[in-house]
Amino acid sequence: MHSVNRFLPSVLLFCIAFLFSCGSTPSTLRWHAPPPEPPARGPSPSSWVDSVLAAMTLEEKVGQLVMVGAQGHYLSRDGDHFARLQKLVRDRRVGGLILWQSDVYEAAILMNDLQRLADVPLLVSGDFERGPAMRVRRTTYFPDAMAIGATRNPEFAYRAGHATAVEARAIGVHQNYAPVADVNTNPRNPVINTRAFGDDVQLVSAMVAAYVKGTNDGRVLSTVKHFPGHGGTGTDSHLELPHLEFTRERLDSVELPPFRSAIQNDVNGFPRAGALGLLERGIEYLFMGINATNGDPPTRTPSPILRCPAEPDCPPKTQ
Repeated sequence: MHSVNRFLPSVLLFCIAFLFSCGSTPSTLRWHAPPPEPPARGPSPSSWVDSVLAAMTLEEKVGQLVMVGAQGHYLSRDGDHFARLQKLVRDRRVGGLILWQSDVYEAAILMNDLQRLADVPLLVSGDFERGPAMRVRRTTYFPDAMAIGATRNPEFAYRAGHATAVEARAIGVHQNYAPVADVNTNPRNPVINTRAFGDDVQLVSAMVAAYVKGTNDGRVLSTVKHFPGHGGTGTDSHLELPHLEFTRERLDSVELPPFRSAIQNDVNGFPRAGALGLLERGIEYLFMGINATNGDPPTRTPSPILRCPAEPDCPPKTQ
């Protein structure tokens, strides 16, 4: 994980530069860019990232790794909640925001106000798995992924991803924590269940790829989640650590294909890094025939899992 964490500030800044160079938001909700502004033309986003990083202190780089929660209800600009967000953005220089329960107009205004305070543009994300209305009132709510999967038509997954992205951008959100790439192989799964596109590997892979494509076309970053094997759990991972006894063959044939499909169909680079960052809170695996390098039993989140989502052909770890 050290190699991943080492490059996270650069990845975050590159995604911000890419998003803001893609075009502007509607004029009534336009982000007012403080300097330095990622250029829409001229130098590449990566050169802007390099120049910004070079001017940052270590504390500021650490701040870019932090995303804080924000609720987009009406907030008095003299109130404690706005003062907290103002301090985190202006003084602590956090890298981004996660939008929670909100109202549509107030959320957009709040995002604009906080962007004005930021020296570096904020990366704003939201958990819009079933559409923006999961978090933002008076926006679009889509059915659970399994209902879309039941149509067996990836075009509907594409449209859901695209419509979600368009509405997300309108209120200032750049990253969606979706789609769910878990294969729901356990019908008694208490945490995934209808949130998955189904229990058929090929169907889930096709739906995930289509949703990612729709999100990309709407100029929003997608995040494949939750974790290879999460669809086979029998316990709620919010409450305890699930334990799965899967073989490497099972992992390759059932759990990983939807994640690979997303990567092969241009899932954004940052969500891939983000997905890797989430692996540590996922699932405890007992790999049959996969041992740790020192010969001890595999520990939580062994390195084969960390490599495989990004490297489909990575070999099993040997003793």
